[in-house]
This record gives sequence, C-alpha cells and structure tokens, in this order.
Amino acid sequence: MLAVAQVLEKRELMDLTEMKLTWSREGVGSIGIQSVVWIHGASTPSNEVVDKVYDSRPAGHQDSVVGRIEILGPGSWADHDGEIYREPQLIWCHCSPTDFGVFGSLQIRHDIWGWYDFFGEPHPDVYHRNAPRLASAIKGVEEVLDVELEEGEGTFFATPEKYGVAYYEPNANGKGFDVTARL
Repeated sequence: MLAVAQVLEKRELMDLTEMKLTWSREGVGSIGIQSVVWIHGASTPSNEVVDKVYDSRPAGHQDSVVGRIEILGPGSWADHDGEIYREPQLIWCHCSPTDFGVFGSLQIRHDIWGWYDFFGEPHPDVYHRNAPRLASAIKGVEEVLDVELEEGEGTFFATPEKYGVAYYEPNANGKGFDVTARL
C-alpha cells in the first residue's frame, strides 16, 4: 500500500497520514477491531510501517492478521481558476489480502474528475486541471503493482472508464445530469 500511496502522493492526490487496519482471524474472519497507524507521508520507510502495524495488533488477539488496509490522507484539486484546495479523502483506497491474492479498490469522491459538476454544469477547466492527474495515477498504480486495474461499477454520480470518468453528451440545454438530490 505504501507503493500506491507514493504514486498518489507524487500526483498530489493523497498525502498519506494514516493506515486503518481491520483485524481478522484465520477461519473466523473479522474480529471487529480496527487500529489506526499514523504515517508521516508515503516516503516513511516500509520497515517502520510494518513495525507500527505489528505493534497495533490487538493485545487480546495475538493470532490475528490484517484483513483490510485503508490508506487515508488529504489530496489537492484545482478549481477553474487554478486555485488549489485540500480535501480530506479526495481518493479512497483499500486492499484486502485473501487466499486467492490481494483485492483492492481505488475510489474517487468529487465531481472534479468529470466533465460536469454535480449540478450538471460543464466545467471543462476544472476537468482539465484534475482528470489527467487521476488518469496518470491509475496508470502509475498499474505499473507499480504490475496489474491491470478493472473498472468498477457505475453509480448515480458517474460511470468509471479505464482511466477516469466516462464522458456523456450534454442535453439540449448543454448540461449534464443534476445529481444534487442524491448528495
């Protein structure tokens, strides 16, 4: 997860501040306990992070293993004038080791990645200032993990495509969908 955080940090999409760990027991599943490890950036040496993870294991469950890891931290985005804003959890990322390998998810939480804002207004300047960084980050994650990421399911707010959010044609008024009723 540090490698993924480094990719996101390089593109100013996440400054890693914490890892949230959900603990499990083999043959049982989640034990209902989480711990939080504070990290001072994605460049923190991996051995320090591993030590912190093991040190955060629940004392009453010394046989527990990490069942899920979330990496958290604020990211930056630019408005139509290029002014930079910090947003907590601009991107949300987690992974879960399983018997079949590691499953993970990279999710976005903002309207800056699409051609339209949540009101359906086109915002091409915002899109052009932010969407290329997301595309670059997804490609970077693929490279560092040596995997091809799969598109997730669409939501009421957007439909993912390979390296971002799908574009759709505007309506007769030149607008997209107003999704503010679901915010």
